[in-house]
Amino acid sequence: MSFLSNLFKGKKEKTPPTRQDMEDNLYVHYIGYMPVNTGRGVLQQAFQNYRPAKENEKKLLSEVFDIISSVPAGKKLIDNVAAQGFKFYFNDFRGEMDGCMFAEYKTIMLCPRQHSSAAAVAATAFHEMVHAVQNYKSGQLLHDSTDINIADQFRFQRAAEAAAWTEEANFAYQIKDKHPEVLSHVTQFPMYHAFSDEMEKSGDIKKAGEVAFKSWYGFKHYQEFYEKQHVQNISCGIAQNKTNKNKLGLSQSLEAANILQNVFVSEDLRANISADYLSQPAAFSLSSEAVKKLDECMQSYTEGFKKGINDRSYHKMYSYESGKTYADMEQTSRPVAASLHVSHDRPSRMSSLKKTAGNQQKQQIIRALRQSGANR
Repeated sequence: MSFLSNLFKGKKEKTPPTRQDMEDNLYVHYIGYMPVNTGRGVLQQAFQNYRPAKENEKKLLSEVFDIISSVPAGKKLIDNVAAQGFKFYFNDFRGEMDGCMFAEYKTIMLCPRQHSSAAAVAATAFHEMVHAVQNYKSGQLLHDSTDINIADQFRFQRAAEAAAWTEEANFAYQIKDKHPEVLSHVTQFPMYHAFSDEMEKSGDIKKAGEVAFKSWYGFKHYQEFYEKQHVQNISCGIAQNKTNKNKLGLSQSLEAANILQNVFVSEDLRANISADYLSQPAAFSLSSEAVKKLDECMQSYTEGFKKGINDRSYHKMYSYESGKTYADMEQTSRPVAASLHVSHDRPSRMSSLKKTAGNQQKQQIIRALRQSGANR
């Protein structure tokens, strides 16, 4: 036996984290209060802090994992996320989020108070774990996509949300008979109805996956919410490229077929979705406000960093209102020498986005909306 063999004899390989590790490491984010003497009396000042989970909270997470594991793909999903080193924490107060995946910190946050049952929490947890897998499969693109051109960033981020919701709809549909309470959490969204209706009609999971995925893009409330969020994320990335003098910023592209492969966990759910769909107006449109904001960011980027790429890929996206690309509208709006004609076709915000649901429905939707590119 060689010296090196003796040296490493008896050393054990580090065991990857497991579901039990995620349960043991659960912690809670809460709001505390601190007395503050103002000189005119004592007031309570709120502050945010973390604490170890209580037994009932650990029990809830364990029940959530049990429900997820009851689906064939669920246990595999849990094992995958655990092996990546993810931890879970609860938000112990009400807000506007059901949950969120923080790729940079390998953390998944859940808000039990936003849910009516453990099954509802499980649906959200399933969704966020799908985001964790998406980030891993794509090479951390949910964490950092600053090298990707803007149009493809939109394609990827939108597809990631649409796919996660399709996976969640499939999960909720599979557990609805054993845990019917989950329906109160998912039936407010058209993605679940699209999936469920197709399954009841044809029983074809491939067709159900396709209609659920496409229905996400047609949900106007998500169109508006996620566009703002994605524009904010992309704008921050542009500023980061400028600060870091990143020569490769916005220079890389993503093939639509690869995007679909990276955002789905289940092959069946994506089987009927054509890569061409990600470039069609239904999935590849943008508001004029978003274009204006991105133009301002790009101008600052190219003026402040001369080697930065002047990415205009998002001008190939469509206007919600006209159905034309912004590049085509810019071309037709230029003066034509022969006729001296100037086009007055200007892109504007789609009027239907301004329509809101009734107060009760609106509040339900707001509670379900997520705060980041990889959230619920």
